[in-house]
Amino acid sequence: MATHGTELQRETAKRAFWQNFETQPDVMGGSTFETTSNSDQETYPYLSAAPSPIVMEGSRKHKDVPEISYTITNVKRESTVNISYEMMKNNKLNQIAALSSELGVKAQQNKQEILADLLNNGHTATGPDDQFFFDTDHSDPGADFTTGQDNDLTQVIADVNIGVVTDAEWATMIRSMRDAFLGFLDGQGDPVAPSPDTVFELHVPAGYVSIAKRIEIVDQLAGPVGNDLKGLYRTIFNPWLTANTATVGQFFMVNPSGVRKPLIYQTNESTSFETGIGTDFEKETKDSWIGSFSYGNGGYGDWRYAVRMGTTT
Repeated sequence: MATHGTELQRETAKRAFWQNFETQPDVMGGSTFETTSNSDQETYPYLSAAPSPIVMEGSRKHKDVPEISYTITNVKRESTVNISYEMMKNNKLNQIAALSSELGVKAQQNKQEILADLLNNGHTATGPDDQFFFDTDHSDPGADFTTGQDNDLTQVIADVNIGVVTDAEWATMIRSMRDAFLGFLDGQGDPVAPSPDTVFELHVPAGYVSIAKRIEIVDQLAGPVGNDLKGLYRTIFNPWLTANTATVGQFFMVNPSGVRKPLIYQTNESTSFETGIGTDFEKETKDSWIGSFSYGNGGYGDWRYAVRMGTTT
């Protein structure tokens, strides 16, 4: 038996990788503007707000609009697994396929983890307006409208432990997040309110999934008004969000309907599957390897399309 990899082994690994890569759900899709990159970094300039029409008196009134920019630097990412000589020699195709499948899952999930970490850390990381992405006093630099706006909300509740948050506490927090979206204004002071039929995306860690799903679908809450939140949002279990502890928690609401998005992901080189099966590396070492590679990165977009809720006791 030949001691180097066969075409069957290479194709088995490749097929298993892409089958699992392509079938992974994308929980961050509604939150993210995806674009291509042609350099080691990309700068995103955007105008803070278009001016509203005014009564025309004589000639046009040309108005400068402040330009805000934000730079995202690409990062190389790889995941490589060694395959032993013994596994190759005895043609353990099922083991090679299993490893390749796991690599495919992790390669697809990695982008989502990067984006979820932006949410996790947004209350301490700087966004395009040179303030924390989740902050209590946003204003566009140089804009006409300078009143501070808040997309970093906090709610004191009795107990943030799993399964202890009450329906009334949860409903209060969801209403506060929705009201924040309805009140956001652009750099001209004009509304950036979502359309009336918008279904918000609610990203929650494991500790808040049950109550989020229940309030999303039940017909009745305490009191005579029924459930005014039914159908208002869609619960997304985001396993990469920081889990709630005994004293603090957080979750996020996203407006997926706007032209702008709260997050950006740029791709310079899409995910690739690579292997040393059947190469000179294997002939020299008797072992081999399989792995993935990508080149890109994520960053922040428009803060008006995401709201953080921090829970404390």
